[in-house]
Amino acid sequence: MPYNFNIDIHCHPGGKPYMSGRSQQRHTAFESYENEIQGRLLSRLKKFIESISEVRLATQSNFDNLHKGNVRVIIVSFTPMEKAFLIANRRADSFKNDNLKDLVMDKTVPWEDCLKSKVVNAITGFDVDDIDFVKKSMRNYFTEALLPEYEYLKQFNGQQNKTKKYRIHFVKNYAAIEQAIASDEEVICIVLSIEGAHVLSNEVPNINTLKRDQATSHRNNPNDFTPLKGYIDNIAIMKQWDFVPLFISINHHFWNGLGGHAKSLMKLIGTLVSQAEGLNEGLKEIGKLVIKSLLDKKNGPRILIDIKHMSPECRRDFYAFIKTEYWNKNDPFPIVCSHTGIVSKCRTLAAQMQQDDDAELLDSSNYLHENSINICEEDIRVIAASKGLIGIQLDEKRIAGTDIIKVIRKNKKLSGKHLRLQYVKVMFANIFEVVRTLDNKEAWNLLSIGSDYDGLINHLDFYPTAAEMPVLRKDMLSFLQAPEEISQAGYNYTVTLPEIKRLLFDLSPDEIIDKIFAGNVMDFLKANFNR
Repeated sequence: MPYNFNIDIHCHPGGKPYMSGRSQQRHTAFESYENEIQGRLLSRLKKFIESISEVRLATQSNFDNLHKGNVRVIIVSFTPMEKAFLIANRRADSFKNDNLKDLVMDKTVPWEDCLKSKVVNAITGFDVDDIDFVKKSMRNYFTEALLPEYEYLKQFNGQQNKTKKYRIHFVKNYAAIEQAIASDEEVICIVLSIEGAHVLSNEVPNINTLKRDQATSHRNNPNDFTPLKGYIDNIAIMKQWDFVPLFISINHHFWNGLGGHAKSLMKLIGTLVSQAEGLNEGLKEIGKLVIKSLLDKKNGPRILIDIKHMSPECRRDFYAFIKTEYWNKNDPFPIVCSHTGIVSKCRTLAAQMQQDDDAELLDSSNYLHENSINICEEDIRVIAASKGLIGIQLDEKRIAGTDIIKVIRKNKKLSGKHLRLQYVKVMFANIFEVVRTLDNKEAWNLLSIGSDYDGLINHLDFYPTAAEMPVLRKDMLSFLQAPEEISQAGYNYTVTLPEIKRLLFDLSPDEIIDKIFAGNVMDFLKANFNR
């Protein structure tokens, strides 16, 4: 059936308002507001910071924006800050400019080599007091980060916005979504997810440990199961919540002891902090046991696994593990990649494991973002076999090559809908990679939108917030109604017009757009969200 609303499977409406004041939050998840930069000098540099960090310094997926965008179902991501995000990159050549180093690094004892909290505030929009708490006081990720953020967001369940136009409705299963959508009332249905299994741990790394181990490899470390009991206990507690997350990613930006992460931080943020510890390593034995506890149906509802942020080696190990432990034992479940772009050059995980991501970033001929944080043909085939779901990210640094957006912007001949068309072509280049890989009609069933709004993204120019979702939907429909070849002079990527028409597999433009913006997610939830 066609749906007249939109769905986003990965956004962060609660992160900024929850982190808007330690003693009392200054904002709610309903509001739209600009980042409040608390450093006097940094506040004067807001436009400059936004330019070099390529991060929008304002809310994007707050409830009012979602309502304006006719987004009726969202999968909210809880993403409590990792402590390593507050440690300055200690590599000798990381700060080529001493003035930048002096501007961003704390010099007070014992917080030397940490980023100044006001600098982190300027980039993230989080309140300085909240950042200081993570830096100086937080000792338990689960009880002091995840639980409070869950309780904060849950307080909006049943609430209406100021003008009483719509209501927030947390749901426990697909039947509740179906019932809410069928009612005359305007509601935004909330499903939960988590980004980064560090939040299930009782342990927050010590500042000195993070400084010392910044470039450490854990590839040959002996197995350490010391933290396991904390993970198991906290997963059991989480599965008793009123609203249990549907899926969780094992990794986020930094090493958490469970498995290797992919490089995800670029530009200014990638200069300020280091992801080197455990980067691109495999899945650890403790990681497998945590995954088993999440997938276990005896301790509560099964929580699915989101492969986003896993390194290629970690993804390879994960697929081998679940094939042996579950799929070969007739216990299948779907795999999610909640927000991603698609690579075209490396077709296998083995090829991605050999790739130099830094070199790829410097390759100005890439039309797509070819780094290993994005999924490849091998990933797509596994997700398809599992009847999983892929969310295409609305982040130009994830779905486009290093320079392609700059080239599009500089084309003085383009304006209005013709300029927007070039951004839509980049979106469809990623989408067609999925369809070309599988080369069948069923490939269209995998696709959805996982915007990553409010996740420190570099949004696509014409679609800065969830409020613009109808504009994106209309623009993508217009492209399919009158498709054009996807290519750019000097770039290494082409989808010809005949191939585009073939890859539609006789689906109408309306059918495809309905699948991407709502239908596929509704089908996925109907099959997998029945608690």
